[in-house]
Amino acid sequence: MTFIRGPFISIASRGGSAWTPQTLVVENAAPTNVVITFPSAKTVLASDFTIAAFTVLSGSWTGNIYTLVLSAAVVYGDILNVVYKSVSYPVTNNVAAPIPVYVSSVVENATTTLLEMTYNMTLANITPATTAFTVLVNGVSRTVNGVAISTTKVQLTLASAVTFGDVVTVAYTKPGSNQLQATAGGQAASITAQSVTNNALILLTVTSTGTGAGVSTLSVTVSATTTFTLDGANANFYTNAGGTLGASKTWAPTAGGTRTIYVKCTSGSSNMRISANTVTQWNGWSSVTDAASLSGDISKLTSLTYLNVQGSNTISGSIAALTSLTYVIVDGNNTISGSIAALTSLTNLAAYGNNTLTGSVAVLTSLTYLDVFGNNTISGSIAALTSLTVLVVGSTNTVSGSIAALTSLTYVLVYGSNTVSGSIAALTSLTVLNVRGSNTVSGSIAALTSLTNLTVYGSNTISGSIAALTSLTNLDVTGSNTISGDLNPIVSDLTNCNLNPCAMIDYTAGATWGNTGVTINPSATYGYSSGEIDNMLIDMAASVALKSKTITLQGSSAARTAASNAAVATLTGVGRTCTVVTN
Repeated sequence: MTFIRGPFISIASRGGSAWTPQTLVVENAAPTNVVITFPSAKTVLASDFTIAAFTVLSGSWTGNIYTLVLSAAVVYGDILNVVYKSVSYPVTNNVAAPIPVYVSSVVENATTTLLEMTYNMTLANITPATTAFTVLVNGVSRTVNGVAISTTKVQLTLASAVTFGDVVTVAYTKPGSNQLQATAGGQAASITAQSVTNNALILLTVTSTGTGAGVSTLSVTVSATTTFTLDGANANFYTNAGGTLGASKTWAPTAGGTRTIYVKCTSGSSNMRISANTVTQWNGWSSVTDAASLSGDISKLTSLTYLNVQGSNTISGSIAALTSLTYVIVDGNNTISGSIAALTSLTNLAAYGNNTLTGSVAVLTSLTYLDVFGNNTISGSIAALTSLTVLVVGSTNTVSGSIAALTSLTYVLVYGSNTVSGSIAALTSLTVLNVRGSNTVSGSIAALTSLTNLTVYGSNTISGSIAALTSLTNLDVTGSNTISGDLNPIVSDLTNCNLNPCAMIDYTAGATWGNTGVTINPSATYGYSSGEIDNMLIDMAASVALKSKTITLQGSSAARTAASNAAVATLTGVGRTCTVVTN
């Protein structure tokens, strides 16, 4: 007999008698068994039965049913004949068509809009509707624009690309028509959301500017050897700053320190792919005239501890999940966004320009440097940031809290909508104190002997004597402050002296003035005597460095006398050209 694989089974018999097989069948549940129904049981041997292409291993009776056990399973479509006593009998084959079983899914870096599902067998070229598939990217539905079948694979075209680090799942719901099926017709079952392997690399874009002849410099630190790749013919990495040596499409910095490479993009744009999330420090991308700029989303660089992005680049993305960051400086045309509230390892935060950082600084207690203005809206109390050495906040930020305990501060510049408060009296390391706007800083400056710049406006209530602040070069205090003290020891290095109002009452003659613009307008109950005004003008006239400045000595001070006429003539005369205004 000849064995044939096809859509049905048969068995043949030779001769006839009353005792012959009535039915012969192979069921799907037991594909190695041929079940034969006889009129009654009778002594037979398994060897009395033959089936082409199969070996009959054994046979046994159950009532009037004789079951043959075969050496191999019958499969869907097999045609069988059982020969008994030289007669061939057809066998009914009830083995079901094979069902495709889902194996895995992947998005490859080369085709980031294509999600490929793999099954365990070749599929029929029958495509279900796109609505049969559900793709989620980071928990959000991603539209499926097309479905194609290729051998064992289902290819889903997505509406937008998957990027590095995206968490992707795919599900299939068996539709009413055009179901996924094997070539034999077995239909694949529905599957719930299955994880998709995401092989997309980190992607940034290098874009030519101007003539494209300039060379950009890229510096990074990596935790393991990492491959950077440029596509297209228009861009290359170079080993020298001139962009003439070692041209290559790839660069593989090694771990161990800052690595630097040079990049030229002569026209158009080129994708720059990063092979792994191993960049720990983005130390900078700098561009000279006609050199390429850099753009792209940094939110996937979750291993970053150091981020320095400035200049004409257009780097974007949220830093909210970059929780390993310790150092951030973002400036220029970049549009980095996101909340800083969870970046509790930050020691340095500087954000200016077009960036739009948000979030509270209140729990960022490791900060030593906070410098935020521009379009950012940073908020929160600084009261617990006791490691701060530099505090610069302005524009639309709304930082609040007392600075009284921030005794490590050396530099304070606070303006705009912030509401910083507290006494500065114990901040003896300060070299710059510049507080304006809605802040309510108070306390005596008398012990802040390292100050070189004192600028205080608005609702602050600074007090104390400036007499010991001999390092001052800028003194600019207005509003509700009550600064006092003898100017004599400090004026030689001043380039600006604006005390309006103040609580000045004493001036010791003999000071040497620098080239200083002067406005001193004491409040009521304070002020200089006529003698002190005269002595001040005489000292100014004797200080030949003081030229082309306006000198205003008014407020509650007394009028000058004729004793200072000669001094005023000198100050306003040829070669000095100062303007002098007194009561």
